[in-house]
Amino acid sequence: KTTAWRNYSFTVTMDDGRRIVSSKDKDPYLALFLQDITLRPSCYNCRFRCARSGSDITLGDFWNVGKAIPKLNDGKGLNVLSANSPKGMEIVASLNVNLEAVPVNEAIAANGGFGGNIPVPASRAAFFAGLPNAGKNLYSYMKGFVRRPPFYKRMYRTFHSAMSRLKKQLTK
Repeated sequence: KTTAWRNYSFTVTMDDGRRIVSSKDKDPYLALFLQDITLRPSCYNCRFRCARSGSDITLGDFWNVGKAIPKLNDGKGLNVLSANSPKGMEIVASLNVNLEAVPVNEAIAANGGFGGNIPVPASRAAFFAGLPNAGKNLYSYMKGFVRRPPFYKRMYRTFHSAMSRLKKQLTK
């Protein structure tokens, strides 16, 4: 994550130290991952979701933090931490970090994956069925399964990005 959360990317560091960075908009593998097509089969019926892991604490990315705590949404990413037991409460209380309490229902609503299982995309079976035959055309094959966001979402992102840049310019 070198380009913040709004424009996350896929980075590969080669043996010779070269780094290849590809954004979610340009890398079909990352796009398919974000569309839930290339997840492991166990991810669609994860027995650890919904606080069922048996762990004392749960830590993860706080997706959509802007919905739950807009004032903390700086675009750099934020974690969500859940204490699931009395021992977890002790652990959290002992941490020397800034914490902001969020009602559980808001945290779950803003983090879809935490609250329930992910549905298997309709195109997943077709993607994996044809994958062995993709050969040297793998890049094109993957691109064929990438869904382009609807027009209104692309416009929202463009507007939001422009407003963020303007805000930065005005606060300099």
